[in-house]
Amino acid sequence: MTLYHFYWGEAYDELQLAFHLRSADYPTEGAFQAAEAEASAFMDGFVGERESGPYHFDSTGGPREARPDGISWAAFRQRHVVEGAPTPFRRRRPPV
Repeated sequence: MTLYHFYWGEAYDELQLAFHLRSADYPTEGAFQAAEAEASAFMDGFVGERESGPYHFDSTGGPREARPDGISWAAFRQRHVVEGAPTPFRRRRPPV
């Protein structure tokens, strides 16, 4: 499973979690990749970064499901892309 956390803010030393994107929430790898591309394009121009993980390990050392923090990309997308709710931070440059 792949898990990304997307962060944004006014400055890199003040980033806040915007949303998470988890491959387990999508029916196919292609659908996940399309969502990742759309999320990345939306975040283009904001001060921010994307992190992988965190991944957790069970007592045998094998990976177990990563736990996402915050809201999902789907919920974030609904609010800010579909409904057009304003974002708390402004873009530094227009999206590509």
